[in-house]
Amino acid sequence: MEIKGFTGAVGIGALTIGFVSVLFLIAAIMPALASGSASLWTADESGTPQTDFHPGDIVYIHGEGFNPDSPISISVTRPDNSVDSCDANSCSDRFLNGSQMSDSNGNFVYQYNLDGITGDYLVEASDGENSATTVFSDCSCSSWTSPEACISNGCYWCEACNGKKGSQYYPNDKCVNTADDCQYSCNENCGAECDSDLDCTPKCDRNVYYYNGFCDGESCQCAYASQEDCDDNIACTIDSCDPVTGCSHQPDNSLCDDGNPCTLDTCDPQRGCIHDETSMNGQACDDNNLCTLNDVCVNGVCQGIPKDCDDNNPCTEDSCNPDTGECVFQFNDDQGPNTYDVNVDPYYNNGLFTTTATTEDECSVIKTAKYYIGHSTVGSCSEIAAEQTGTIYPEDDGSFDLDKLKEYLAGNYAFYRDGLNYICIQAQDNADNWGNCACAYFETDTVPPDCPYDIYLDDVLYPDEYLICGDNAWLNATVCDQESYIQGGEYFIDLEIPPIPEPWSGFWMDPVYNFTRNDGWHCAVIGAEVDTSQLEDGTHYIRIRGKDTAENWGKIAQCQPVISFIRDTTPPVTQKELNPADGKKVNCYGNEADDANVGYITSSLS
Repeated sequence: MEIKGFTGAVGIGALTIGFVSVLFLIAAIMPALASGSASLWTADESGTPQTDFHPGDIVYIHGEGFNPDSPISISVTRPDNSVDSCDANSCSDRFLNGSQMSDSNGNFVYQYNLDGITGDYLVEASDGENSATTVFSDCSCSSWTSPEACISNGCYWCEACNGKKGSQYYPNDKCVNTADDCQYSCNENCGAECDSDLDCTPKCDRNVYYYNGFCDGESCQCAYASQEDCDDNIACTIDSCDPVTGCSHQPDNSLCDDGNPCTLDTCDPQRGCIHDETSMNGQACDDNNLCTLNDVCVNGVCQGIPKDCDDNNPCTEDSCNPDTGECVFQFNDDQGPNTYDVNVDPYYNNGLFTTTATTEDECSVIKTAKYYIGHSTVGSCSEIAAEQTGTIYPEDDGSFDLDKLKEYLAGNYAFYRDGLNYICIQAQDNADNWGNCACAYFETDTVPPDCPYDIYLDDVLYPDEYLICGDNAWLNATVCDQESYIQGGEYFIDLEIPPIPEPWSGFWMDPVYNFTRNDGWHCAVIGAEVDTSQLEDGTHYIRIRGKDTAENWGKIAQCQPVISFIRDTTPPVTQKELNPADGKKVNCYGNEADDANVGYITSSLS
């Protein structure tokens, strides 16, 4: 340590020795400055505490009381004010054991290599929360009281050597004790590195090449106008420094081996490692997979042709065992039955219809099938959305015998929701896989035709006890429906209500012609001949009901009017006083008595 501003060799030396002695005395008897419980101290290799070291020694920097298992960053400020540091990201070469972490007790040891710069060193360490400092020296005689003690420990205080170098500590083999020898210029005998430019030859230090050297007259140290870092940052070159030839960078292809047999690995001094993926194309290789054949390199990848293990069975999962190279066929049915061709007959109905469908499975037999009926424009196999659900059975035997991969399904259903409806079918196989949801849509008309009107018997509108003659009177009426077209109707003679007659229990009436009423209703005039040949004479009554194309029968009980007619096949009877005595033949229409022009004085008609 040099203290400037004082003259006189003895005074300077004494002051310097006193200051350094106090500094290291404090360092020896007091713990290092720290935050919390953390502390630092220095020791030799055996662990014995030590604060002064020889040039070239390894200083063991011990830390205690830091956070357990934490990365420790450390810095050493040197006598020339340069700083060596080490942390998890980078580390100076002088820290021989690299970046350190504290152990489970919060302790650590850094190894720091001295390089001959004598003086005081300040150490600072931190784990991010706790920090501590300590000091040590290289070749300091401040703790020794006599030059002899200093000399015996490897360095000496040259009091008289106060020229260009000033009063300093020197290695004892370089120190002289007379002012005449030191003089006032750089003198290698007084510990100076140089006393002329010729002494400053090119050198290598930490893989840095220094050249164009000269002797600095102020510091008596060599300085260099030029330097070159021999690290070219190319990973595959071997970098070296030679004081005579300078830096060299030797490519080493072995450092580029990527372990891939399908790349050609070389080291380019300018670009680094090059892994050519095409030069090895077509070369035989081994992809270490027994399930591939004829392995060759393809653009940097070892590829083989996969072994064909397809057994053309959709019910097996085909694979190859990479350990044995054998094909494995594992039964695997994860697909449910496919249901299709769902049909509703009739697709336009009155709520009664038949449904058929086909379902089949490639791998497992059919176990069951369900139907879902609902009133929506979107069909769904959901019990929540559907209004009717149940099982639809095979058409042939009505049961699932677990013996068929394909079943033809059929069922009769009743669903009285006017408008658009759906029926969806979903089947399940014996592996418990549910298949697709197949749907069909149909329309339902539950509103029957209205009561007939404009009822004619022959040409008589709404006849009331109309007298007919002959056996085939013509009956016609108009029937209308709000939704469906009219397909016909039926009439009844002398029907007693209740009960309501069963469908198809009357006499059928065909549509004569169809038309659409002004209010949009679908109407038809229906008609038929009324066979009266089997009726007894007297008054008879006719009721009519229509039928639409949705198979809805019209109402009959409350429909009015009920028309009537009279059948009379008995001729008139007269007494002898009647003139003419034999009566008169008349056409059998209207009132027979009037047409015969006879009186009722002594006659009777039956």
